[in-house]
Amino acid sequence: MSRLVNQATMKRYLLDRAQMLRPALGMKRVSDEAVQNLESRLRNMADDMIRRHPCMGRTIKP
Repeated sequence: MSRLVNQATMKRYLLDRAQMLRPALGMKRVSDEAVQNLESRLRNMADDMIRRHPCMGRTIKP
């Protein structure tokens, strides 16, 4: 299955946020497992949104 998120962009975002939110930790790397976990959560959120969509209408809305 194809990726939903750009792996390099996601890693950069995580490292930037880690530096902003928890600078004392000095995180320098992101595991592939972390990116896969986030992508899996995104897929589950999308599936849930589709399942909750009303029977009427053709546009997916939150």
